[in-house]
Amino acid sequence: MSAGCVLRAPSRLGDFVMSEPVARALDAQGGGTWIAPAAFFALVEGRFPNLRRVALGEERVGHYRGHARALLLNGSWRSAWCAFAAGVVERVGLSSHLRGPLLTHAIRPARPAPRPFTAVCVELALQAGIDVRERSPRLGTGAEAARDSFVLVNAGSRPGSSKGFVPAHLAAILERIELPAKLVCARGEEYPGAEVVGLSELAALASRAAAVLTTDGGARHVCSATGAPTLVLYGPSDRRHTSEHGPRERGLAIEVDCGPCQLERCRWTGADERRCLTGIDPARVAALLREVAARTG
Repeated sequence: MSAGCVLRAPSRLGDFVMSEPVARALDAQGGGTWIAPAAFFALVEGRFPNLRRVALGEERVGHYRGHARALLLNGSWRSAWCAFAAGVVERVGLSSHLRGPLLTHAIRPARPAPRPFTAVCVELALQAGIDVRERSPRLGTGAEAARDSFVLVNAGSRPGSSKGFVPAHLAAILERIELPAKLVCARGEEYPGAEVVGLSELAALASRAAAVLTTDGGARHVCSATGAPTLVLYGPSDRRHTSEHGPRERGLAIEVDCGPCQLERCRWTGADERRCLTGIDPARVAALLREVAARTG
């Protein structure tokens, strides 16, 4: 007889972090099976003992077999097909990518105005019988760590990404912050002078930093969810997608006639390239970053 819930986590780092409240609620309600990219599980090591972890490789029907419910927080057609083919009775997810007919409870993506992804996860979870009472993503123990007097800068991004820092602009910010800065990046997102760190190292550094400076990428969500005072430069991102991280996160954005475009590659070249980021006054960034750091004591 089938029982329990299988939770298919998002495959993008930022979305995975934003879905953490759902995993926490499922664990509290008795648990189930949690399918996610293997590297992401390092962020929740030692937590959620009632969730059986399945590292996502090639997704298979067998991952879903034996469950009564499937909550699909990703957007792939394959996940919906696997749940359907496995005979999962209740299949909950977004109806994007032509997968609506494979679901028993399908929610249409919000258009035209976006919603925070955490809110989408909570709505889907309710359809699957999971009551999410605390919506802010949380990584770590929740205990307040002693903070050092340095600014952690998430400097990396995918090559050519419109979300990435422009070196001259970042240098102008760092000249003004009046605090030691530690630059980090992920493997594959290398930045000159930045240290390559893994997800666990990133979370540990963020939990100790006086403040974090980042653009809107996956690492931003990791840092913010540790409770680190975080300043996000949004650039091409629409902040309405990711606005539920709590009072310790601040954001800066400027209005440009082409944005927020949500594009991975900037459509402009030369002086206009990534103007949504480079147009943010470095002095304004530095002043707000100092303010964010001062609030930690």
